[in-house]
Amino acid sequence: MAYKVKGLDASGAPTESVGKRFARGGGKAAAAVGNFAGDALLTMAFGSGDSGDRGGAGGNSGRRTDLTVFGADPGCAAVRAVRSTVPAEGSPYRMLWALTPRRLGVAVELLARPSSAGPSGASNRSEKFGKNISGEPIRPERVLPWLDFSAADIADCRPIGSKHPLTCAITLRDGSGFGLNARRPQGVQIMVDALQAFMRGQQGSGRG
Repeated sequence: MAYKVKGLDASGAPTESVGKRFARGGGKAAAAVGNFAGDALLTMAFGSGDSGDRGGAGGNSGRRTDLTVFGADPGCAAVRAVRSTVPAEGSPYRMLWALTPRRLGVAVELLARPSSAGPSGASNRSEKFGKNISGEPIRPERVLPWLDFSAADIADCRPIGSKHPLTCAITLRDGSGFGLNARRPQGVQIMVDALQAFMRGQQGSGRG
């Protein structure tokens, strides 16, 4: 997760220098919700989206950031959401975004408990299958509900970039929001289509 929020650095820590490019358009965007506040913030956070840069939101090279939080100030709705209390034993670094007929929900993975020590003399090189050890019952991944947004909470959803978009931008009513990295352009379009249908109240109409 990375931040592109005025007043915060890429890790979400307060700073006065980062986000200066938001100063002109960002503040106005937050006050102009009726004219779709997110336009200015999206442009400043992601540019055209067609640069082909596969680096992280903080300018680092390597795999693209899975989630980018953008907004005009640290008190915006998107920042408040991701900084809300995480369920006990949940990890905010392993999120599952899921769209249901009634809400866009975010769950977090239940942190794994330390495995108990084996019997004396047992090999510590047991064959493993994922997080499961040979001979033990398979333990499925467990998740806990964390955040949810109704269709009324979402102002807009669109792909970022026109050539080969890799980011689905979800904008909340105050102009802040989330950029989800789909890793493939096909994935972006699937998410955008589903969320736009959800916003129109058509979720559950039979389309996969």
